[in-house]
Amino acid sequence: MKKILLIITLITAIGANAQVVFKGVSPSSISGNSFVFEWAEPTGTWSTTIPDFNLQNTFVQDTLELVVDNSWTGNNPAYTIPHPLANEGCLDANGGAHSQPSLAGKIAVVWRGSCQFGLKAALAENNGAVAIVIINHSGAPVGMAGGDSGLFINIPVVMISTTDGQLLLSEMANGPVEVFIGNKTGSTVNDLGSSKDVSNISKYGSVPTSFVQNGLNNFDLGLTITNFGSDDNIPVLNQTITGPSGYSYDTTVTYGLLPAAQDTDYTYIPYTETSLATGEYTINYNLSILNETDQDSSDNIVTSSFSVTNDVLSRARTDQSTGDLISNFYPSNYTLAMSSCMHLYEEDLPIGTGAEGIYFSVSSDSTPISAEYFGIAVYEWNDIQSGGWGDYTVNQLVPIYLRDYFFADDSLKEKSVYHEFVDDDNNPGPIELEKFQRYLVCIEYQGGTALDIAFGYDNFLDYGSNSAYNPDFGPGRLNIDGIPPFNGTQGDWYTGWSGADAPSIGLKMSGSISNCNNTGTDIQNVCGSFTWINGNTYTSSNNTATYTLTNAAGCDSIISHDHRTTTILERARDDLR
Repeated sequence: MKKILLIITLITAIGANAQVVFKGVSPSSISGNSFVFEWAEPTGTWSTTIPDFNLQNTFVQDTLELVVDNSWTGNNPAYTIPHPLANEGCLDANGGAHSQPSLAGKIAVVWRGSCQFGLKAALAENNGAVAIVIINHSGAPVGMAGGDSGLFINIPVVMISTTDGQLLLSEMANGPVEVFIGNKTGSTVNDLGSSKDVSNISKYGSVPTSFVQNGLNNFDLGLTITNFGSDDNIPVLNQTITGPSGYSYDTTVTYGLLPAAQDTDYTYIPYTETSLATGEYTINYNLSILNETDQDSSDNIVTSSFSVTNDVLSRARTDQSTGDLISNFYPSNYTLAMSSCMHLYEEDLPIGTGAEGIYFSVSSDSTPISAEYFGIAVYEWNDIQSGGWGDYTVNQLVPIYLRDYFFADDSLKEKSVYHEFVDDDNNPGPIELEKFQRYLVCIEYQGGTALDIAFGYDNFLDYGSNSAYNPDFGPGRLNIDGIPPFNGTQGDWYTGWSGADAPSIGLKMSGSISNCNNTGTDIQNVCGSFTWINGNTYTSSNNTATYTLTNAAGCDSIISHDHRTTTILERARDDLR
């Protein structure tokens, strides 16, 4: 299907710092990807000569290079996430300045640790680096003080999260990686752009056909468009979904004039297809400018995908070659315990919808996973939301299913494993899910000697726009150092790791579950003929007829007919007896 739409949009000014970005330029696997970061502003403990990203057209774009000082060996033992001392960018092992001429004209990459941020920047600048990216050793990026050297720095200093740092290091191991850091606004004349974090995607990464048929994966296509250029322009957005057997959905939207340095706020287009074959579907947003050429096309295409499955429901996608949930594994920074949870909430679940079991995956750096035990938990999440997604608290969790899980052997590390839900007698016991009930489905590591356990996430998907547009949707939840069921040591709850809010947790959905008393026998002793509830009249005894009744809760009850027809003479004999 193909549609051409003309939509008049509401225009809003770009929010504070919205134009300041850390984006991948190349290779294609990270092109257009946005990364959360903190940067040193030219004030306080930092030099006033540091480029100010708050000013339009202030940026650095170049190739990343990891600092490697081979005078150091081994890992820094102070942090739960191991990283080499050689990559910290501090003084060398003899107390001198490390020399790395290949950094000239590059963006230096170092790990946080062992010395002040200002010293790391000074050493990188002395080697000719045009900027420095510091990877945090413990989660999200934080603000940085310049220390003793901060007032003498002249290059941008930024910090990114552990997760994003590991992603970029992985890309760097395969070849050159180029990034853009700074303020895009006004750097070109004609430049519209967008990114994953402001684009709507499928509600689920993996969605069973039964959900599709019942409209439970209906979602709104659309994304926020920003005019980074210095000229006013008219955005044109082509939105497509392609899938198996030549399936294609195609919509083109032409917006009103978008002024420079502003973005759009518009009504999204419902996608309500209820007949999709199993397989992978690709969502593609292609942005252009009416009658102009976009001078920075790196952020004109935003892509996502989802999988239609026979019976698996997950925020993560399904690998079409193996049938397993796609999983990337990250350290978690815990010291006591860790829980990775899938959020589930539906207002239109058919009566009797149930889950038969759960898929998940676990990794570790060196710990044998067969030596550890894990918890599987399903909670009714009864906290009240007062506003946006960030207003949810996690204080009222009612466990409805708790079981331990042990890996049979270490060959299952990073493999998708399955646990069947069971009742108290260890018989298969599917969990019935109710509409308007919020759930957390969790995999839990409840502590031990190992500090390198990691759960699977699909880091390609970003549900940020979905959860902002519809707060009831919500991303995955991660708990660090809380002891389940979190009514004592609560720990800290996070909405994913730097956008990786699609936990590789999948529910195997069943067609229906019935807790009804669904059989019974209607016994009748009659004299002569008898008309039963099925409308049939019987003149002789019958014990084979059945009839199905459906109550208000949707339960089917099968009634068996068992009646004995007697004559007047037989009835008189019975009375005499």
